[in-house]
Amino acid sequence: MRTQMKGLAILISFLLLAPSSKAVNPVQIIWQRSAHAGGTASVEFSPDGARLASAGSYIVQSGAQLFYGENKLWASPDGTLLARTPQDYSIGGTNEITFAPNGQRVATANGSIYCYPNGGCGSLLPGVATYAVPNLNLITLVHTLPIDRTIDYSPDGQLLATGEYAGNFRIRIRNAAALSVIRTLAGHSAGPERSGTFSVRFSPVNSLLASGGADGKVKIWRVSDGALLRTLLIGRELSPNVFTVAFSPDGRLIAAGTDGLRDIKVWRVADGTLVRAFSFGDEVFGYGQSNLAWTPDNVYLAAGRTVYPTPLTIRFWNVVTGELAQEVTDHTNRAIYSLALGPAGKRFAYGASRDVVVARTPLLP
Repeated sequence: MRTQMKGLAILISFLLLAPSSKAVNPVQIIWQRSAHAGGTASVEFSPDGARLASAGSYIVQSGAQLFYGENKLWASPDGTLLARTPQDYSIGGTNEITFAPNGQRVATANGSIYCYPNGGCGSLLPGVATYAVPNLNLITLVHTLPIDRTIDYSPDGQLLATGEYAGNFRIRIRNAAALSVIRTLAGHSAGPERSGTFSVRFSPVNSLLASGGADGKVKIWRVSDGALLRTLLIGRELSPNVFTVAFSPDGRLIAAGTDGLRDIKVWRVADGTLVRAFSFGDEVFGYGQSNLAWTPDNVYLAAGRTVYPTPLTIRFWNVVTGELAQEVTDHTNRAIYSLALGPAGKRFAYGASRDVVVARTPLLP
């Protein structure tokens, strides 16, 4: 009987994680533009869906290959470039960009790593910045010691959360206007050589913050006092880093993904019960992977991945049924770094190598 139960458990695990044989369809691209020579690290729609922000870096060769922050604002229907930040060497490459809930500002997490040809590495101009929409005029810039990897606005727009790596691994809750630190949280560390908070996200409906990082864990914090409420395990030896966390729009579920999206799990926020487990496959190393993004109806979870020699692929999973609803590809081997769903769910955007792409969301059963 015990052997039978063990076999059943293995079968259930296989069914949860086995790749689907669903046909791969072409991405229905609306427009695409060359955006950031150093890579398009982040894309996000404005709350009304009229604009798309993209963020990344431009490159300067000076003994080392240096990456400096670059942000752009596009008209989301047709790809008209509306604004861009100047190339002024004041801040390192932008790792993530986020719109304020009122759509009047964007905030960025910045900093890059550089290595000299003869050895030695360091961090280049890390910091946090806010810009006015629609002209992307700089409002506030705060330089920090560790690189800021990730950033997110609270639902009321009063707070910003940042997560750090390469020199530190803390989470800092900031006043969104002044960028001053209100509270510092422990972040994610698995030892001196494995530290870093790679993703932070506020819950859209309550005062919770989720984070993921190098220790293979997802942590849920209470924003009001910084209390750690729950720790969820997902990372393992071959894919230890939690690179993306995402609350469902109704705040009831939290999703997370590890290296190469080898492991994707969805839990119920209220009690930490595992709801679903998905996977992009066993290959971990590749050109890039996107974050996880929910459709507005709380049903589908989207993510993209590129692993050589296969082309860039984006999947939409049905979290209710556990099925792979759609899989699409643009037939290129560009690295995918970021993915965002429009507020109406009819369009999605992604950063692919140096490009920005906006496409129609595929028909989801």
